[in-house]
Amino acid sequence: MQDGHVSVTDGPFAETKEQLGGFILIEAQDLNDAIRVASRIPPGRLGGIELRPVRDLSAWGAID
Repeated sequence: MQDGHVSVTDGPFAETKEQLGGFILIEAQDLNDAIRVASRIPPGRLGGIELRPVRDLSAWGAID
């Protein structure tokens, strides 16, 4: 959030080993939906939220 508005950029990405303070797993229909959900996460008002897709392996029979 910058000046009360959602700011979306494509990188740079934080070095996870140095910056990761935790993670939140959300389910979203697409990138725009994920941005909408992430914009409402309270820590995002103080820093940044990095969105990454999670691969669904259930179709491969790897997860029941």
